[in-house]
Order: sequence, then C-alpha cells, then structure tokens
Amino acid sequence: PIGISEFKKLIEGDYLYVDKTELIYELIQNRQCFLSRPRRFGKTLLLSTLEQLFLGNKELFKKTWIASSDFGWKQHAVVRLNFSGMRHSSAENFDFDLARRLDAIAQNYTISIQPDLTPSAKFIELIRALSQKHPVVVLIDQYDAPLTANITNSILSETIQQSMQSFFLALKTTERYTHFCLLTGRYTELLTPLINLKDCTMDSMAADILGYTQHELGYYFADYINRLSQAEGLSLTDTFAELKSCYNGFRFSHKDIKVYSPFSVLNVLENKKFKNYWFGSNAPQFLIPLLTNQYKIIAVESPISCDMYALKTCITYENIQLNALLYQTGYLTISDYKNGEYYLGFANSEVKEAYETSIPLSISKLK
Repeated sequence: PIGISEFKKLIEGDYLYVDKTELIYELIQNRQCFLSRPRRFGKTLLLSTLEQLFLGNKELFKKTWIASSDFGWKQHAVVRLNFSGMRHSSAENFDFDLARRLDAIAQNYTISIQPDLTPSAKFIELIRALSQKHPVVVLIDQYDAPLTANITNSILSETIQQSMQSFFLALKTTERYTHFCLLTGRYTELLTPLINLKDCTMDSMAADILGYTQHELGYYFADYINRLSQAEGLSLTDTFAELKSCYNGFRFSHKDIKVYSPFSVLNVLENKKFKNYWFGSNAPQFLIPLLTNQYKIIAVESPISCDMYALKTCITYENIQLNALLYQTGYLTISDYKNGEYYLGFANSEVKEAYETSIPLSISKLK
C-alpha cells in the first residue's frame, strides 16, 4: 500500500495491513498523548486508524487483534486535523484554513458555530457542542508543520506561533470535554501548556507502534520477500540479511526493540530492488538551513552519548542541539542504552548513506 495512509481505504482495497491494534489499544488507555517519529514512519496512518476505531467502524477491524478485545466500539465524535495541509505563508492564511476545517467538521456533525469567531473560539465552541452528543476525540497530525515550514523566518515564525498558541490554549481549555487526544510532530514550546499530555515518544509501550519488527517482516511479507529474493538472485537468508542491513535498526526507547522503516520496506518489495528509498537525495527540508546556520557536517564514527532530556530539546533556528536535531529527523537513532544514558548512531546503511551524501550535497547546492 505505497502512498496509502487512510486506514479505511487500505482495508476496503484489500491491501496488506500490519496489525498494530494491540499496541493502539494500550495507547488509548491514556487520555492525552504526544508521539514524535521521523518522517514516513506511518504517523498519518496511525491517526487514520484511530479515527475509524473511535467512529465505531468495527467491520473494518474484523481481521485485527482489537476485534476480539473488550474495546467497546462506542461511537465518538472525531475532530481530526492535519496542520501540514494548511497554508503556512502567513498567520492569516493559517487561521483561515484552520477555521474552514473546523467549520467543515461542525457541518459534518450538523452543529452550528458562529462564523465570525477566531479559530480558537470556534474550536472551543465545536468541542463543547460535540461533547453534548458523543465523547470527543481530537487527533492532530504534524501540529508543528507551520513552525517547521518557517523555521528560518523568525518574524513569520513568531507571528504564526502566536496564532497557534491561542489554539493550543483552547485545546487545554477543552481537556475536560475530550475522551482522547493525540498529537504528532516535533518538540516545540507549544506543548508546554499541555501539562497533562503523556509523551509516548520514548515510552517502551510505543517502541514498535510504528515501523515493522523483524517478526512482522517475516510474518506479513513472506511472499513478497520470496519475489525480492528471486529478482535479486539471492538466497532467502541473504535477502533477509540485506533487508536488515539496509532498512532495520530504528530504536525509540530504552527497550531493545528495533524496527524497519515501513516506507523503505514497502518500496523495496514493490520494486524488487535494494536502494535508498527513505531519504534518497532529499533531506527533510528544514534540516539543511539549520545545519548550515551553526554547524559543519560532522562524521559519526562511534556512538554519541546523551540523556533523554537532550533528545527532547525544542529545536529553533536560534537554538540548535545537533544530537537532538539528527535524532528527531531520523538520521541518528538509539543504538544502545546503559546506566540511564542513551547512545546514538546510524540505524542502517540507508541512513548512513543519506547522511554522508544527501546532506552535504544539499548544502553545497545552497552555497
């Protein structure tokens, strides 16, 4: 299912789905959560799965673990927003797009909200009205996208952040009306007011909620791996070894669970050819200006030691912590954990190649 990030479309189209619903069931025992992962790791699919789950569409889940669990399948009102799909060129454009999306959700639930309200006021009114009908679930994907898009423009970034701060204060105001809330994105100061938000990013519970484990790779993709093996003229043993070397190794907690990049796995099995799929020649767009602002590319010859709090640093144009930046963008991952200290290194050969070629190449183009 390359390019498909909607759970309903994936299931109804009879695409392969790696069942993560047992981990999702554990996640939703919390009321408010935050999860950060590198790009192309399936965050949008996770939110889409949660949306269908809370809408009570049990038929879509009949082949998954959660169908036989004690999940109640009660219908909820779902407010799902993706901030990356909204314009970031000005605070006015962002506010307009956010307000329009909130109006659309209100219309879908046949709720009337005043047209001249600010997006924050619209959100509060919408959540309160929805809570009179159903338990409310709020899902916000890439909440940090407007700030990331303007990270090198301090004036515009500050203006948009001010607009977003009022929205996140509204989110805090409506906590008592919401049954569950999940945000995905990077660490920013906008998370600070949400004091009840559980950060699941480095929680062992969420270690493999995104990405494929070694067991999942062999269990779900056996036929596809056989075809890859034949196309590349390799034995199955060598094919698994190459897959592991190229695409495995991402680790997100002290728990020693490593996962494969899902985007890379789907692409190598579709194309039946080993190559760099995840980063290719394109680094995350905001990364290059940050690196060129304060740093030269450094060689990563051995694991880098740091503590958990350093990895959760809020990255701005003026405040760059290189280790946190490379970890949050997926260039470095946890290679080991000893005595409360995390050690960072490359997850696999694909990432190492991207770091050593794509980033310097992009920097040279800017210069």
